[in-house]
Order: sequence, then structure tokens, then C-alpha cells
Amino acid sequence: MGFGSLQQLRSTLVEPMLPTTCQMIFAAFGGIGEIGSTRVMEFATYVQRVGIGFEPDVLAGARKPKPTDCVVLFTLPEAVVEDAASASVKAATVAVTLAAILALADGHASREEVAAVDGLIRQWAGLPLNSQARLRAVYRLTLQQPPTLPSLKARLEALTNDDRKQVALALTKMAASDGIVSPEEVKLLERIYQRLALEAQTLYSDLHSASESGGSHHPEAHSPPEDRSSERFLDSSRLTHLRQQSSEVSELLAGVFAEVDHPATPNSVTQSATFPSAAQQPVSDSRPLAIPGLTPRINGSSLCS
Repeated sequence: MGFGSLQQLRSTLVEPMLPTTCQMIFAAFGGIGEIGSTRVMEFATYVQRVGIGFEPDVLAGARKPKPTDCVVLFTLPEAVVEDAASASVKAATVAVTLAAILALADGHASREEVAAVDGLIRQWAGLPLNSQARLRAVYRLTLQQPPTLPSLKARLEALTNDDRKQVALALTKMAASDGIVSPEEVKLLERIYQRLALEAQTLYSDLHSASESGGSHHPEAHSPPEDRSSERFLDSSRLTHLRQQSSEVSELLAGVFAEVDHPATPNSVTQSATFPSAAQQPVSDSRPLAIPGLTPRINGSSLCS
């Protein structure tokens, strides 16, 4: 698989938001040698000019990916620079990141959970279209490279009380979106609520409310089928049982989400590149994709495993 033109790039990676490694993207365009920070920045700047976002958001100061790190390319609906520093975007990013971690608690992200996260993003107040698109990319990237809860400590502590409650409620709805809240998910939610400085009793109340409503952000789109057994949803006794079961998976989760704090990587870039106007930068999706320092070629590529 290779990307000889913008059209190929869009159809192969951008539209499906398919995670792939940084080095595979560069190799597809004939890039050789070390993939340093400067080259990553040049690539992210170029694709942004043609309406394609690059996650992690290196243009807003995110850590530059290593060659073997996954990245996600996605369509930017609007020709405007995102405001990654807004409180609404920051809170929603935390919610989406935690949603991905939670989805992996039972081993995989279900289609219902993915749909619930998309609904969460659409409903979150104050999110521009570009930020919504990036958050969908954040979710897919986080599923590939989940952070530990301790590494999110500073971001969680920066949330307002209202934002913490909104994040927590969104997570319980997402967990209940597929009709089943596993003991692993309950145990992880307990840890998340603790880090959000929310009482455990609030978690079980939120879970009960989410299970009764089916956990969907869009009932008309994701409501359970009529023949779905009500036993799959949580009641009070089921919540009590799950709470007891959750203690049995503590050691398992400890291996996945290790309680080891990691030093934050200082942001070295604080200003995003701007979009040129159509008159300044005419682009044809069918013409060869010319990126400074990279020559397009049709060649094999590899996706994140």
C-alpha cells in the first residue's frame, strides 16, 4: 500500500482514520534517514495546509512521535486553526482519552463504545468541527497507545468540578453503551472516580442511571433492539455483585495501567501553522503529493498492530 497522491492518502488513511506508524508514512513517500522533530513538523504543517490533521497535535505542542509510534491522519472540516487551549477542548480530550482506556479494560473497544464516544464528542458543548474531528482521532490513537492513569494526573487535576462530573458521567454512559459493564470496567471506573475526587457511591449511582437509559448519547441511533434481554443491563443487585467481582481483577489491571508516574514532556511548540487560502495553495487530490524533502512513491506500508 502506498500514497502517491492526496486522493490515495485520503482514501487509505485519512477518511478511515486508520492508525499507522510515523515511519511507515514517511517510507511511503520515499523518506529515508532519521525522522527528527523538524521533519515531523514539516509534514504536519504541509498536510494541515491541504485540510488534513495530524494526531498527535505536534503543531500545538504535543510530544513528537518516535518513528515506531502510531499516528492518525484525519480530515479537517474547516480551514481554521484549532484552539487546543480552550477549557472545553481540554476537558473533552481528557474524557475521550479516558474513554479509550476504559474501552480497553475488558480487552477491546466494541462498536457500541465507539459510537458512544462519537456521540459524546458531538454533544460536548463548545467544540468546533475541527476539534471534534481531532477528538475522534485522539480516541483511535489512544486505543493503540493507551497512557497510564498516573500520567494523566496533571490534566485531571486541572479540570473544574463541573468538568470532572461531566467527564465521569460521560464515562459511565460509554461503559453501559454496549449493554454490559464488566467487572474490569467497574474496577477501572472506581480508580478514575477516585482520581477525579468523586465518591465511589456516585459511580454506582451514575452506572445505575446509565444502565437504565441504555448508556446512549443518541437514543434514536443507538437504542437496544426490542428483543435484547433486560438481564444484560444493570440493576442494584447486579451492581453490588460487580463491585465484589471487581476486586478480583485488581492485579490484572495493575499490570496494564501501572501506578508509575511519568515526567511530563515539555511542550516545545506553542503556535499552530495557519491554513493558506485556496488562491494561495491550490491543491488537486489527484496530483502527486509533494512534501518538502519527501518524494512520493507507491510502495508497501504497514499499519499499527
